[in-house]
Amino acid sequence: MALQMFVRHYVEDFAAWRGVLADDAQRAAQFGVRLNRVWQEAGDPNHVFFLLDLESAEQAEAFMASPEAVSSGDASGVRDPAFWYVETAD
Repeated sequence: MALQMFVRHYVEDFAAWRGVLADDAQRAAQFGVRLNRVWQEAGDPNHVFFLLDLESAEQAEAFMASPEAVSSGDASGVRDPAFWYVETAD
C-alpha cells in the first residue's frame, strides 16, 4: 500500500501559502514528499487540507523537521497544523 499524509492547516492567506508550497516542492521531493491534491473548506478558503504522497514516514518527518520547512511554515502563515499518515483502504 502507498503511504500518504493527510494534512490540515489554517493559513493566514491561501494565495501566499500556496506560493510557498509551490516554491518548496523541489526540496520536498528530495525527501520523497510529493503534493497529490489540495482542498479548501467551502466556507473558509484559509482552512486547507492536502494530501501528500510519501516514500516513507521517516523521510517525511525529516523533511518536516528541517529548518527550511519550519521557516516555510512560518513564512506562509500556517497556524494549528495537523497531519495523519493514511493508506488506501480499497
